[in-house]
Amino acid sequence: MAQIIEKIPDILGTLVINEDGAVISSTGELQNEEHAAKSVMSMLQASSRGQLTSDGSQQFKRMSVVFDTFMYVVTLSNKRVYVAKRGYNPQEPVLA
Repeated sequence: MAQIIEKIPDILGTLVINEDGAVISSTGELQNEEHAAKSVMSMLQASSRGQLTSDGSQQFKRMSVVFDTFMYVVTLSNKRVYVAKRGYNPQEPVLA
């Protein structure tokens, strides 16, 4: 999964976090970003109303946090949390 995440277009950085919140690997703008890892884990725990469980009973698998010029895409898989920081360039709607 880590190799796949690095092939995402407009990737600015990545984090791989274990279920205890420890950073397993990090790249790019998220290199050594322990604070970002803690923030992501807090958001996941608040969203699921409790700890991530090892029995696979999470209520969701993906989450996106969008800012003006970048976004975080968070995916849960195999007891790990994968975070990709991507550039974000919203397209203006086409009015007909």
